[in-house]
Amino acid sequence: MVTERMAPGAQVAGTSSMNLIVYHLMIACGMAVVVGTQFYPAMMPTAQRTLLFAVFVFIPCVALAGVLLRRAPHSPRALAALFVPEIMLVAVLIFCTGGVGSPFALLLGFLLVVIGASDHVLLIMVLNVLACIAYLAAVYANAWFGHTWLGEYELTQVQLQVFALMLVGGVMAAIARRHAAVRAARWRAEQIQHQLAALHTRVLEAMDEGVIVADAFLRPIDMNQAARQYLDRDDGVEERELLRRLVASVDGLQAYIESEKGEGFQRECTIGDRSILVHVTHLPASELRARWLFTLVDITSVRALERQLLEQRQMAMLGRMSAMVAHEIRNPIQSLTQGLELFMQVGDARRMQIIEIMQHEVARLNRMVNGILDFVRPLRPRVEPVDMEEFFRQVLHALSAQDRKRVSLNLACTQLTLDREHLRMVVDNLLSNALKQGAEETVELSLSGDDRQWNLQVCDQAGGIAPELRARIFEPFISGKADGVGLGLATVKQVCEANGWRIEVLHKDGGTCFTVRGGSEME
Repeated sequence: MVTERMAPGAQVAGTSSMNLIVYHLMIACGMAVVVGTQFYPAMMPTAQRTLLFAVFVFIPCVALAGVLLRRAPHSPRALAALFVPEIMLVAVLIFCTGGVGSPFALLLGFLLVVIGASDHVLLIMVLNVLACIAYLAAVYANAWFGHTWLGEYELTQVQLQVFALMLVGGVMAAIARRHAAVRAARWRAEQIQHQLAALHTRVLEAMDEGVIVADAFLRPIDMNQAARQYLDRDDGVEERELLRRLVASVDGLQAYIESEKGEGFQRECTIGDRSILVHVTHLPASELRARWLFTLVDITSVRALERQLLEQRQMAMLGRMSAMVAHEIRNPIQSLTQGLELFMQVGDARRMQIIEIMQHEVARLNRMVNGILDFVRPLRPRVEPVDMEEFFRQVLHALSAQDRKRVSLNLACTQLTLDREHLRMVVDNLLSNALKQGAEETVELSLSGDDRQWNLQVCDQAGGIAPELRARIFEPFISGKADGVGLGLATVKQVCEANGWRIEVLHKDGGTCFTVRGGSEME
């Protein structure tokens, strides 16, 4: 039997939406058991009543979300109706189970990861902000009802939790944006494929495709062996019956034939285990009896290859983004980790300095999440006057104490007008690359010149770059280390090109020297 191929996802849209509701209800039931047995008996009566009220409100909200998901699967409104009550319920749990010390704060991060599975970037960012507000409201409400003040340590915990939520939301929004780009590319590929399918039909008319020529009454005049092989799965069926089955089985074909329009008809369908492209053309009137030309093309292998190619492209894009994220946020996270380790070991004066450094690194991480996307799209420099002494002070503070001792800074320029974050990305990558080349050698970092022309140099004495890699060091994913990602120098190259800077590398016997030149005279 000939069956028309359905659009991708048409059969599973309703099923996937119901599965989403079922999974959320299963998780909610599990959480209800944990809360009811471990936390509820120890709550104050006010907290118990608040939690019960939130649960009773949550149930009809989930029912409403289920109705919306059935009508419009994966729409922003339906997803918001599902996740907003869950965020509010988690906030109530945090309020009822200790506020800043509640173990349920991690659920907000988990919800943001689940929300990130959608392609709605704006929805993810809005729910991310809502999760942060709900967390802060729950923590401060718990402290207010308990007539307590949050200490310095608790405030730091709150700040770190909010930062973690914003970071998770930002990363998931970036990934969702890439998913949306992948889907747009897939849609364009499908459009191109439809055009190619029409071209294939015309080219294959003289080859091994199935060809059927019929008169005005759909009586076959000629049918080649390939067409019979595609249509006749039961030997002995007459050619006219085969054509009648084909016309009846292909959606819209009968209506097209009755309209006798001049333009061709084309529809993809499934016959047995094959994907067949059926093309019907209304031939112009002539002395010949032929009025309809049917061509049948087996495109099973083409469709399989398209699916495989699409999967490979999607995996490559996701892998590229994951590698970039891991590479770019490593140094700031190390700085935050060191700050946390030192926080409880130093005095109050030193703590404020550590907090300032950590706040700076947190802000830089937030900007860096957006900067990572610049690797796959054109960069847009934002120039501003930059105090270079303060700039390099922040660069060195981000290093470990051991690495800081190895850096020799020679600063002959105090102010430049350029993009601060782009220069920071260049310096961080070059400095990190130089420090990793050796464990003891000194790394020379220098800046000279002015806004007309300035020179930045990062030189190491660690033996240099392997000769076989020198011609490819600025290519993505090329690294001389077994555990290297290979994106640092590629990022530097791209940032320099976007800002009109020039980067040069000098290979010496004792090491490597990178020079970045910029300024108005270089543009």
